[in-house]
Amino acid sequence: MEILLEPIVKHLFTKETAFFGLFLLSYVMQYRDKNILQAFIMKQQDVLADLTDSVKDIARTQEKQHERIERMEENLDRFYDKVNNRLNDNVK
Repeated sequence: MEILLEPIVKHLFTKETAFFGLFLLSYVMQYRDKNILQAFIMKQQDVLADLTDSVKDIARTQEKQHERIERMEENLDRFYDKVNNRLNDNVK
C-alpha cells in the first residue's frame, strides 16, 4: 500500500488539485482509522465478554465455597454442642 500511496499523493498535490487532494487523503485516512478502530473495539468486546464470563465463574465458585464454609461451621457447632453436652453429663 505504501508503494501505491506515493504516486497517488504526487498526482493529487498539484496546484490545481491541492485542496481536493488534501480532502481525499484525509477522507481515506479517516476511513482507514475508522476500520482499525472498529476492529479494535470488536476485539475489546470479545475480551470484555471473556472477562465477564470469568467473573461469573469466580462468583459461582465463591458462592459454592461460602456454602461449604457455612456447612462446615454448622457441623463444628453441632460437634462442639455434642462435646459440651457430654462434658456436662460427665460432670454431673
